[in-house]
Amino acid sequence: MKSNETVAHFGAFMYKHCLQLCKELMDVVEDNIAKRVLREHVRESLGVRNDDILFAAINSVSRGKGSDMSVQTKFETELRDFVAQKKIQHRVHFVNKTLTVAPYLAAIDVLVQNSQGRGECFRRITIEAIAFQLPVLGTSAGGTAEIVVNGSTGFLYPAGKEGVSAKRNANPLT
Repeated sequence: MKSNETVAHFGAFMYKHCLQLCKELMDVVEDNIAKRVLREHVRESLGVRNDDILFAAINSVSRGKGSDMSVQTKFETELRDFVAQKKIQHRVHFVNKTLTVAPYLAAIDVLVQNSQGRGECFRRITIEAIAFQLPVLGTSAGGTAEIVVNGSTGFLYPAGKEGVSAKRNANPLT
């Protein structure tokens, strides 16, 4: 068990580190014209109309986070195959890896976080989405449960199989 002093020090370190990493993102958050231009550009590049509701899952995968790269590659392949099989390519877009998430946060309406809480304690993308005033639809596991205020900054549903039906019934836009 960690002492309160250690936890407080770690929290302060993460807060400062995150602020440094998010400076570019915050510049966009505070500039409504930049946000609007990015939103229009990204949506146009994806073929998404301005009045469409756009959900996104933005994640990073790395061995340092405990991610199994081969499982992730297999999952992505299966997901792409599913999209092709169902002929919904016009509704589902895959974006290549990028270090710049601000344009995508400016373009979307809802961030979906499906963390299962396995070693994922701090979801930077979640607080970035909240900074963009986006609702977060996420699991009540890991860092997402610590960051999202259910019913205010987003909506939480149970992790695992029991969360599937809860997510289907959630309406993050009301």
